[in-house]
Amino acid sequence: MTATIKTLVLINLCVYLFYVFARNWRPFFEGHLALGPAFFKGEIWQPLTSLFVHLDFVGFVLTTIGLWFVGTWIEQARGPRRTSVLFFAAGLLANLVIAGVWRLRGSGPIPFVDGCSFSVMALFVAFARMYGRQPVQFWPTTLMVQARYMVLGLAGIAALVTIAQGNWPWLAGLFVAIAVGFFGGAPGGWSTLRTFFANARDVSKSRRLRRRFGVIDGGDRPSKKYVN
Repeated sequence: MTATIKTLVLINLCVYLFYVFARNWRPFFEGHLALGPAFFKGEIWQPLTSLFVHLDFVGFVLTTIGLWFVGTWIEQARGPRRTSVLFFAAGLLANLVIAGVWRLRGSGPIPFVDGCSFSVMALFVAFARMYGRQPVQFWPTTLMVQARYMVLGLAGIAALVTIAQGNWPWLAGLFVAIAVGFFGGAPGGWSTLRTFFANARDVSKSRRLRRRFGVIDGGDRPSKKYVN
């Protein structure tokens, strides 16, 4: 484990253990350190402190494993500075958007969000940008899968779960985290997007032409006959 990731993991672990064992402090954590309505009453530190406050055991474990797994790759490839920028930028921006959407809707879970799951998602997206088609081990299994497909699956599951819960502030935060990871993971983000949409447009156009003139791959359908 690299130095920056080790520090982040240890901070999360220490804060979580304090939350678990110092039960009389739990209301303070939930009301003043996790992101919640008090943010709109002047507690402007909450988007930052919330990154290190986990109120759920499963969320803490999954987030810590993800941070350890992908954060180590990112720091080894991009260095501690880029890793820290991705972690904090994604987490802070996602938390601010979540708070804003909650305020607009006037409803949703309280606290709005806890932990650094959106920061970790941004690191995963950056990982996909960096390694793309390169096969990586899908820990803890021995399955080898392309980095981009692994991250696409994780992001898709996160989005589906969030939609199923009807947690629209979290869905907005997820999109922000994905955007930060995509553009911050490697240079050329806009060029990559333009190329992707251009290729998709060309494929769609080619398929329309094939259907129009009866050209089907494999020859399953005869070509249409036109008479002047």
